[in-house]
Order: sequence, then structure tokens, then C-alpha cells
Amino acid sequence: MGNKSYLQKLNSAQLAAIEIENNVLLTAIPGSGKTRTLTNKVLYEYCRDEYKKIIAITYTNRASD
Repeated sequence: MGNKSYLQKLNSAQLAAIEIENNVLLTAIPGSGKTRTLTNKVLYEYCRDEYKKIIAITYTNRASD
């Protein structure tokens, strides 16, 4: 994969979630970086295979209620 500079701002737990080969379910406290992690996971997967189909869903607790 090319330039990974977008991964430099992530902590070790976020990076581990991004590098998982399979599907990822992220649950964490507000402000912990879930959305940043998910958007970087999408970019990471796209850079690995631009023809891969990627679906990302994110919502708030209020939306789930």
C-alpha cells in the first residue's frame, strides 16, 4: 500500500481496529475517535483494493432509540 501518513494520528487501539482483516464493530465512549477510526478504515480498505465493496454505518445513541 502507498503512503500511510493518514494513519499517523491514530492511537494503537484505533490502528489495531483498522488493520483487522475482517469486519469491525466499534463501541466506545463519546469522543474516543470511533468516527475517525471508521473513516480511516474505509480509506485503508479502499487503498488495499479499490474495487472492494465497502459499507460503513455509524449512528448515535439518540438515533438508535
